[in-house]
Amino acid sequence: MMQTDVKPFDLSSGGGDFMEGRVRIKGVTLTYNGDGMGYFVIYWDEGYYYVDVPNMVGNINILLPGEGIRTGEFSAYEAFNCSATVYYG
Repeated sequence: MMQTDVKPFDLSSGGGDFMEGRVRIKGVTLTYNGDGMGYFVIYWDEGYYYVDVPNMVGNINILLPGEGIRTGEFSAYEAFNCSATVYYG
């Protein structure tokens, strides 16, 4: 059965943004262009998820197993030397 309620959230390089309300983060696609070492991080009430980005050209697809990450009423996102698409539902 295909899940149809997953939506994308784009975050540009060197940027930050946030979402209000509870969401489940299902996965992330990171694209990096070799401008130097970087990182991507998701902050929420109970913790954070951090990924180092290498100094090379490429992309990473990250699938979060099971139910994914369930955020609280607020979640923040930050990307440095990469762009990200966060999939949530």
